[in-house]
Amino acid sequence: MGSYIVKARRTPIFRVKKRWSSYHADEFGAAVIKDILGAGEMLPDLVIMGAYAQAKENPGNRNLRLTQNPAKEACIKAGYEYLSAMTVGKVCSSGLLAIMLGDAMISSENAECILAGGMENQLQFSPAVRAELLQDPFTGEMTWDAGEWCARDRGITRRDQDDWTWSSYQKAKRAVACKKFNREILPFWNSSEDEEPGRDISYINIFSAQPLSGCATITALNSSKIAAAAAGVLLANSKTVEQGSCEPLAEIVGFASYAMGGNNKKFAVAPSFAIRRVLEKTNLKIKDIGLFEINAAFASIVLNAIRCLPIDPDKVNIRGDSISFGHPIGATGAILVVKMAHMLIDLGLRYGVVSLCNTPGEATAMILKNATK
Repeated sequence: MGSYIVKARRTPIFRVKKRWSSYHADEFGAAVIKDILGAGEMLPDLVIMGAYAQAKENPGNRNLRLTQNPAKEACIKAGYEYLSAMTVGKVCSSGLLAIMLGDAMISSENAECILAGGMENQLQFSPAVRAELLQDPFTGEMTWDAGEWCARDRGITRRDQDDWTWSSYQKAKRAVACKKFNREILPFWNSSEDEEPGRDISYINIFSAQPLSGCATITALNSSKIAAAAAGVLLANSKTVEQGSCEPLAEIVGFASYAMGGNNKKFAVAPSFAIRRVLEKTNLKIKDIGLFEINAAFASIVLNAIRCLPIDPDKVNIRGDSISFGHPIGATGAILVVKMAHMLIDLGLRYGVVSLCNTPGEATAMILKNATK
């Protein structure tokens, strides 16, 4: 049996560099840990947090990195220094991998309760450091080169990507205006709303944006944005849930990873393979899935997955995505799980899929089931 998500919370996703650049990733993570465990009715056997940028060596400025075990540092700052903690890294899939590992530990009866999630603050870094974090270590190519390759290889036009971007912002703004995220967002330093969708971006802005260096169709607007955030879920085994110790939000039905060979840029097309694999593992079909959250590192990646599977676009990223909110790399996978758990309940749907690509050449996917139906 898989595990159940009994709590799912996140910070707002922040984009204003000057305001948030002084906060470390573990401060965002600490806020989530403190919020989830604050009631004190259940303590986890282990805390697992995904992280990417802050977990890397930055010898030029030690103040911009976490020095040993970022997950443990977040626990200490949250006031839970006696909890065991582990940090995991899988680039954009880091937060989802943390939840996958937590579910695996519970399913194998090595734990009864796990707190898992992710944290990141890219706003701390200079443009040069951020570029280094987005560079393939083998080829020197940038992540947006993969987005461009995907668009060219799969016949996805600039107009296709700009149209998706415009739609992403409109969906995000409606969701924020209708307070769709209120139950999942915890205040962080008196801020309780995602920042990016509030920007006044018109279709003309999107359509007239200049392509990134070396690209024909990828722009800064039809790509994900640098950001800061943290998110986490509290996982419990079926025995704990059956005893009435907590009310479940969602059940983890299954998860999968997929690695593409031969070309590191193929991470841009990997999500459809990871989604197919998890569907096969769980004996489910595309038609069984009510919602999809596919990380929009670039619009071309989401559009390719929609076409390849294929999926009804109206079921994909229905409340915006990393283009309209931002992509705090180590946290995004956990953010999408938190959002999905609440959306399934809000909309009365049964199954949802969360998927992210990650460099070089991979993707992950997870299926959640509404535990209230």
